[in-house]
Amino acid sequence: MHRVVAAYYRSQPQPSPEEWFAAYEHLEGAGEPGDLQEAILVAVDASWAMNGRGHAPALLHMLRRAEEHALRLGNKTVDGKLQCCIGAILRQLGQYPEALGCLTRSLALHREQNDRDDIGWALYELAMLFREEGHFQQAGLYAQESLHIFREVGNPKGEAWMQIVLGEVSQGLGGYYEALGHFELALANFRNVYSEEGIASTLRDRGTVYEALGQYSHALADFEEALRLFNTLGLRAGQAWVLADQGVVYSDQGKLDLAEQTCSEAIAIFREQNIRRGEGWALRALGDIARERGNLGDARGYYEDALTVFGGLGDRVDHARVLNSLGAVAFDDGEHLEAKEHFEMALAIGQEQGARQIEGRALRGLGDVARVLHHYAEAEHAYQGAFNIAVDLDTPAERCAVLRRQGVLSHVRQQYRDALEFWVQALALDQRLGHPARKDLQERVEALVQEQELDEIYGQLSNKYGLT
Repeated sequence: MHRVVAAYYRSQPQPSPEEWFAAYEHLEGAGEPGDLQEAILVAVDASWAMNGRGHAPALLHMLRRAEEHALRLGNKTVDGKLQCCIGAILRQLGQYPEALGCLTRSLALHREQNDRDDIGWALYELAMLFREEGHFQQAGLYAQESLHIFREVGNPKGEAWMQIVLGEVSQGLGGYYEALGHFELALANFRNVYSEEGIASTLRDRGTVYEALGQYSHALADFEEALRLFNTLGLRAGQAWVLADQGVVYSDQGKLDLAEQTCSEAIAIFREQNIRRGEGWALRALGDIARERGNLGDARGYYEDALTVFGGLGDRVDHARVLNSLGAVAFDDGEHLEAKEHFEMALAIGQEQGARQIEGRALRGLGDVARVLHHYAEAEHAYQGAFNIAVDLDTPAERCAVLRRQGVLSHVRQQYRDALEFWVQALALDQRLGHPARKDLQERVEALVQEQELDEIYGQLSNKYGLT
C-alpha cells in the first residue's frame, strides 16, 4: 500500500510540497532496502524541486533522515547527493561552516565514484558558498572547474548556472562589464533550455550590475521581469532579493518612500524564509534610506543590526560594505575619528578580498575625514585613489560622488576654478534630473560662478564636459 501511494504522488506532473513529503513518508514506511533507496532519491528530488520555495526546516529534517538510511545502505553516490542538498540548504540559511562540511564531503564522495555531473553540482554549491563569504578567487576556481565538467558531460543548464556564478564573482571583484558578458551567456543558455527560474535569476543579477553602473532604467526593467517570473514560479527567496534590489535603485533615485516600502516587503520574506544574508542586505538598504532622510540614529541601528548578521555569517565583503555605511553615519554625526576607524577597517577588507568598489568607497570616506581635519594633501590623495578606482570600474555614480568631494576640497583651499571644473564634471555625469543632491550641487555652482565672476570659464567647462 505504501508503495502504491508513493508512486501516485511521484507520478504527478508537479508534486506539491505536501505530496513530496507524503511520498517520502510512505516509502520510508515500506521499510525494505529498495524502498529506502527510493525514499532517498525522493528526498533529493524534493530538495531540488522546492529550492527557494520555503519549507527549508522540513526539507532539512527529511534529508537528515534520508542521510541515516544512505549510511546504512552504504551507497556513496546517493550519500554524496544528499550531502550536496543538505549543504545547499544550510548555505541558504547562512549556516556556512556546516554547509562547507557537507559540500566538501559531497565533492569527495562524488570524486571517489567519478560521478562527473554530481561533481559539477557539488562544485557549484561550493562556488556559491565561497562567493557569498567574499572569497572570490576560490569561488572562481570552483566555478571554472564546474563549468569545464558541465561542458564535458553536455549539461547546458549546468553551464548556464556556472556562468551566473562567474558573473557574480566578476561583479564582486568590480569587473562589471565582464560580469555582463557572463550573464548574457547564461541568459542565452537558459532560454535554450526553457528555464524560467534561470532566466529570472540572471535578470536579477544583471539588474544589480546596471544599478552599480548607474543605468537605473535598465536595472528596473530587469528587476520587473525577474519579479514577474519569480512570482509566477512561487519562488519566495527570489522575490525577496529582487524587492531588496529595487529598493536600492529607488533609494539611488531619491524615491525614499518607495524604497522603504520595497525593502520592508523584502525583509519580511527573508525573515519568513530564514535567509539571514538577505535580511542583512535589506537592513543595510533601510539604513541607507534612513541616512538619506537625516535619521542618523535609525540608520546607525539598521547598520549595526546588519553588521551583526554579516559578522555571524562570516561574510567579510558585506561586513565591509556596512562598515563603510557606519563610517558615513559617524561622519555625518561629527564623529570623525570613529568614522576613520570604520573606513580603515573596510579598506583593509576590500584590499584583502579584492573588492575594489568597497576599497574605493572607503578611500572616499577617508578623504572626507582628512578634509574636515584640514589634512588637505591626505584628502587629495585619498580622493584621487577613489576616483581612479571609479574610472577603472566605469561607475559614473561613484565618479560623480568623488568629483563632488574633490570640488569641495578645492573650494576649501580657495582653488575656485578647480572646484568649478570638478563640479561641472559631476553635474554632467549625474543624470538624476530633479534629485535633491543634484539640485544642491547646481545651486553651489551658480553661487560660485556669481561670487567669483567665473561666467566665461563656466561656459567653457560646460561645453567641454557636455553640460547642457
